Amino acid sequence: RGDYCIYPMLSWICGASFVLAVGLYAGIAILALPIMQIGVLDAILPPRIWDSDEAIMLFQKLGPEGRNSYRNVLVLDYAAFPISLGTFLYCFFLILLQRTREGGGFYGNRLVNKCYAVLKLLPVAYVLCDILENACTSACLEAFEVSTLTDPVPSLQSARILFGTLGAADVGGYFTFGKYIFLAASLGSCALLGVTLVRQAYCKARSHVA
Repeated sequence: RGDYCIYPMLSWICGASFVLAVGLYAGIAILALPIMQIGVLDAILPPRIWDSDEAIMLFQKLGPEGRNSYRNVLVLDYAAFPISLGTFLYCFFLILLQRTREGGGFYGNRLVNKCYAVLKLLPVAYVLCDILENACTSACLEAFEVSTLTDPVPSLQSARILFGTLGAADVGGYFTFGKYIFLAASLGSCALLGVTLVRQAYCKARSHVA
């Protein structure tokens, strides 16, 4: 039961991380405006997984100015945004879990308790995947810039050589895939607890009427 103890500061951390995440997302959206018509790699949603060829073609379409804008986006999106969003999701999940417990939830069931102990780690997995994805994207972007030193418009083959040596493009798409899966699972687990709280409130109201 101690695992689900909510400290008084948890709600403040949850609120502050939410405000920070919204502010960072707004900043990212503004910085990304010049390249939104072309797109970014992490806009590729599951089940698609981007690879080195897709990254190279995107960087070619962006051009020097577009790649510079992409680099500016990654400055905010590299770690600050995923950490703030992940912190909010983690704290929000714990708050909902505590309220479910106070409402007489299913805490006598050890199996259910273990399941929720695993579910609360989903935001952590999301943060790790997002940061690793951004690291791979940054590495690919820098590798492409290196290839432009010898050829302003590098061919697919020459860029592939650098990307293949780097290896980041081989795994970056999988981190993007994992990021969205863990984010969706985190939101789904919070929704599940929310539905449980509504059900508890409904049952409590019916018992008072009876």
